[in-house]
Amino acid sequence: FQVMGPNGTFEKIKIYEKNGLQRVVFRGYGEGGFNYLDMELVRYDGKIGVADIYVYLTGENMSTTMAVLLDKLMNVSPSSDEYLAQRMSSVRTLIKQNNYTEARTQFNYLPASVKTTTAGITLNLQILSRLQDTVSAQELALLEKRYGDQSYFQFQMLDVYNVKKEYDKAIQVINQLDSTIDKDPFLNYYRGLYSYLKGDVTTAINYYEKVTQSNPNFPGAYAELFALNAYKEDKTKAQKYFSAYRKLRNKDPDVIKRFIAAYPYLEEKKSQPN
Repeated sequence: FQVMGPNGTFEKIKIYEKNGLQRVVFRGYGEGGFNYLDMELVRYDGKIGVADIYVYLTGENMSTTMAVLLDKLMNVSPSSDEYLAQRMSSVRTLIKQNNYTEARTQFNYLPASVKTTTAGITLNLQILSRLQDTVSAQELALLEKRYGDQSYFQFQMLDVYNVKKEYDKAIQVINQLDSTIDKDPFLNYYRGLYSYLKGDVTTAINYYEKVTQSNPNFPGAYAELFALNAYKEDKTKAQKYFSAYRKLRNKDPDVIKRFIAAYPYLEEKKSQPN
């Protein structure tokens, strides 16, 4: 839910059966990126409940993540337990504030037993990907060498590849994730983003258009489309997607104001794309 933020989305992707148990996959998307949650469903006392949740970003069940972390914390004194919990909370807050230098300082105070948990590795990656010094680069290389063959680690490396402008590697991660999920058309949005960052505007537009078909209520794809078409001076398409964007419930009024100021012709009403 930290990924989603206040304006994020939580959508059901699929329901399937595994080992005789019903499971449902949800995608969370928001200002912090995206993640997938694969929930194992059980029936108890006539009601449907969740027995456990496999988190794609950590590569393990939520119960396992919490159990391992709790085990590490339980093997210290009560005062140390409180200290570690506060330290972890402090690191997360600093990351949210984009204060990565201080976040690394706070993270380094944690014991090795906590740093090497999935939660610790996740925090460390978030920090190292934003720091440009030699030591951080070396630490990042060591992490990639140690955990690079793990699918969850590759998922977490998306932000690293973005910062390092290694967009082909980022697209490979998206493709692998799509294969693991067994297809989520929404991932075309990220293919579009990385294609644009590579300088391939035509391919980016094609991917965004696919998203408007598969996820018609997702504003991000429309915003990218009217922005790119306005930049290309294709007024017809820019108006078309801008008009569609304005009709969405979760549109951003500030985005609308900015683009009308930059491209006054967008104020004209056009029909929503089919």
